[in-house]
Amino acid sequence: MDKKLIAKASITIKADTDEVWDALTNPDKIKQYFFGTNAISDWKKGSTWQHEYTNDNNAVRVKGKVLESTPPKRLVISWSAPGNEADVSTVTFVIEPVQDMVRLDVIHGDFKPGSTMVGKVSRGWPLVLSSMKSFLENGKAIDDYTSKYIEAFWEDFDALGCERPEVAPRATRHIPEMVSLPDPLDARSWVLAGTTSS
Repeated sequence: MDKKLIAKASITIKADTDEVWDALTNPDKIKQYFFGTNAISDWKKGSTWQHEYTNDNNAVRVKGKVLESTPPKRLVISWSAPGNEADVSTVTFVIEPVQDMVRLDVIHGDFKPGSTMVGKVSRGWPLVLSSMKSFLENGKAIDDYTSKYIEAFWEDFDALGCERPEVAPRATRHIPEMVSLPDPLDARSWVLAGTTSS
């Protein structure tokens, strides 16, 4: 394992350590800020865990084992995609009080050489933490913010006399897929790297 390669994200949240721990381990809360994810685990050391995405007929997208669980301070889990368990990595969540707030650090590391996961999670964790912060500080999940725009869209759609589609997926329910898009595109040379001019 290449222990030097890590993806790290941090955020400060106006909450206490118990509230942040609950947000990390409570399935009802995880679903609110983690883009509709069903989280399944008791989050005790040695237990398994998995995230199912509701937009994919509850397909398991990531899974692992709980390696360490020290409420409300530290949670360490292994992380891999089903069918690619050899590309396992480790995620450490560290919760620390900072005055009247809490700092949450996510350190995702121990990637195997050539891991495809590192690119995905380095873009994904900042999105997840921002969504968690909004949920804990404002009591609003991402769907609360987007629902008014969706309703306005459908009102305009109906006013134009358009026939509604049978399926209307929400972009916020596909963030993990969108985050992973650049990797396959880069591999096919469909994305041009930015250049600087002098």
